[in-house]
Amino acid sequence: PNKKFNIDMDTWNEWAAEHAYDKPYGADKLMTVYAASKVFGERACWNFVKENNVEFVFNSVLPAANFGRVLDTENQGYPSTIGWVKDLFLGDINIQPFVPP
Repeated sequence: PNKKFNIDMDTWNEWAAEHAYDKPYGADKLMTVYAASKVFGERACWNFVKENNVEFVFNSVLPAANFGRVLDTENQGYPSTIGWVKDLFLGDINIQPFVPP
């Protein structure tokens, strides 16, 4: 908190990546594991692009939350962050433990 830093293309959530596999495993690690999955997934994509000399431009956008109409409600499963708006509107604030400060 209250520490200034820059974010650029070489900035990763190293803390989450390092602590995602720490034991014990439990619900309290949900956001750490989720954040680490974003790090691992994006790194894998960039490595694939680099190692395979692809002939396309790769871009990565990892939004913190998505808001808007769900395109495929039948196959969506849990409504992800779009469900947060509905839950809050209906007075359900149980998402709070899953949202980092």
